[in-house]
Amino acid sequence: FDEGSLLKACCGAGGEHNFDMDMMCGGLGASTCADPARHVSWDGIHLTQQAYRAMALSILMEGFAQPAESVQGIWSC
Repeated sequence: FDEGSLLKACCGAGGEHNFDMDMMCGGLGASTCADPARHVSWDGIHLTQQAYRAMALSILMEGFAQPAESVQGIWSC
C-alpha cells in the first residue's frame, strides 16, 4: 500500500481523508484514485479489494485463524 494513502479514501470528495458524508463516492464532485490497489480504504467506509485480500490472507495463511484441535484432526491438510 502507498504509505501516503493509508488514511485517505480512494474514492471521495477531498479533504484530509478524501471523505465527506455529504458527498459520497459516486456522487457529483467525487473523484477516484488512479490505483485502488495501493489504497486501504475505498470510500472511507469500505476497504479496497486489495485490503480485503491482505486481511484474508493474513487470517487464513498466517495462523490468525486456527480450527479447534478436534477439527484439525478431522480436516488435516
